[in-house]
Amino acid sequence: MASAFMNNGNYGTPLILFAFGEAGMKYAVIIMVIQQLLMCTVGVYYAAKGASESASIKTAINEVIKVPIVYGALLGIIFHLFHVRLGETLMDAVSMVGNAAIPTIMIILGMQLAKISVKTLSKGPLTLSLVIKLLLSPAIAWVFTLFFPLEDLLKKNHDRSCRNANCSQYYHVRFTIRNGA
Repeated sequence: MASAFMNNGNYGTPLILFAFGEAGMKYAVIIMVIQQLLMCTVGVYYAAKGASESASIKTAINEVIKVPIVYGALLGIIFHLFHVRLGETLMDAVSMVGNAAIPTIMIILGMQLAKISVKTLSKGPLTLSLVIKLLLSPAIAWVFTLFFPLEDLLKKNHDRSCRNANCSQYYHVRFTIRNGA
């Protein structure tokens, strides 16, 4: 998962804003939403499936069904289509929960990093993950831009080589702890 998903939220989006301004942000937000939906479906599926040797396809699909982000996105689309406006009080509550998300994930990341010893790292998989993330993924993204009729700004606006997504780390923790590994 570390190589498959980019950190285009709290890291990539400000980077795009800095490099390309508001014009680049239009594309970055769309890419971020699509990537988050993929992570909350495909990413959760593979994290649940890989959490233990005995994990079944049914178990993994049940884990995907439990992820509320997809339902929230569908509800957001419905609200948008029917022009439903939410009250200010509700939006304040949603904003407060949203503002707590990144610090909470950072605390979990710090707790996980505290347990890591450089001596016990599997250097082969780590090296492969880094090569994929920093070299192969940007190259593949660049090749795709050659074959699609995209605006120049959109061709430059891919943050595939950003560091790993915190959500990948969160799903790893969630499914490792649940299965006692």
